[in-house]
Amino acid sequence: MLALGPGLTRGLTLGQILGVILGVILGATVGLAPQASHAERAPDPVSARPATSPPSPPPSPPSAPFPAARSSLPSARPAATPTASPSARDQEITSCRPGEWTTWGDGRDRAAVSSPLQFIYRHEGAPAWFDPVQVLELARRAAQAWAGCGVAATVQPLRRSQAAPEEVIQILWSDTGSQGQFGLANVPVRTLSLGPGVFRLLRERNPRYPAEQTLQMVLSHEMGHFYGLMAHSRRCVDVMSYYDNGKGQRCTLREASAWGSVVEYRSMLPTACDIERCRALNGAAALRH
Repeated sequence: MLALGPGLTRGLTLGQILGVILGVILGATVGLAPQASHAERAPDPVSARPATSPPSPPPSPPSAPFPAARSSLPSARPAATPTASPSARDQEITSCRPGEWTTWGDGRDRAAVSSPLQFIYRHEGAPAWFDPVQVLELARRAAQAWAGCGVAATVQPLRRSQAAPEEVIQILWSDTGSQGQFGLANVPVRTLSLGPGVFRLLRERNPRYPAEQTLQMVLSHEMGHFYGLMAHSRRCVDVMSYYDNGKGQRCTLREASAWGSVVEYRSMLPTACDIERCRALNGAAALRH
């Protein structure tokens, strides 16, 4: 991998979704504690396992309290015994309390790479079950959700015979570009690479799992880096989050009992705190546009 420095290349690893697969296979809702999503870290060794191997169980939620006197994450529970109001996560997605958003400090936030942002989508190399119109609409949905940031964005298809202009950001399918991860944002090169091999493995493990939800989350997350959110959020629910930093520290929740209430706690689209953070970074751009 080209050494681009901390915060310049970001991705979502296979380790972040194994708990999801296990939960769906068992028909239960489980609490997830995936590994930190750094392109700088070595690829998750699970990605090298044969497809016939059963997925490993997700790491157990921590028993120690969160920093700043937050409650600890509860143990995983089956869906039949929910531990919190179904609206707890939704409220956390749609509101951002003063001083609530924090990051892992793993990158240096900055303004968007351009304003407006211009994304183009190449469908070559995509898994056969993803329709080009479907993926394009998911990318546009992510861009529309980021619109609250104040930076305009467009997403257009690019046909095989067309050459991509230099100033655009290419969304493409590439195991090389994604480095074995679900997605990887290479900000200096202006590419957002999706990993066809990892999505194939997800389908092999459980064909019934709605992979379009994972794809929506990956697109929203990786696009966020081009809006300037280089560091990852410590709020579990934020689309820009990861759940732990690989050093025993975990993400934060408003209500500890909400953990395990859904299969994937992270939002598929930017949350109120993701948007607030983005607006703080792009205040001047937001005023101009």
